[in-house]
Amino acid sequence: MTFAQRLETLRIQKGLTQEELARLINISQPSYCAYERGKNKPSKNTQIQLAKVLKVSVDELMNGSETQTPTAAVEPTPEPTPDEGSVTEIE
Repeated sequence: MTFAQRLETLRIQKGLTQEELARLINISQPSYCAYERGKNKPSKNTQIQLAKVLKVSVDELMNGSETQTPTAAVEPTPEPTPDEGSVTEIE
């Protein structure tokens, strides 16, 4: 799905017209329409405003999916035995 298709789908899911959404993000309806027609892409600031109104992340809005932060495999740290890691006081 293209950005333009995704934008239209999200707008319709929210029950907004092009004019209503354009007004909410402070741009003209023709400017907004150009996004849905694939003629223009919004600026970073406008992407943020669109994402807020449509209640999605900017990444989801622009790319179609949430970016998953990769998680590194973390080995559990073994519990030390009573002799390991203990400090012996020297007199």
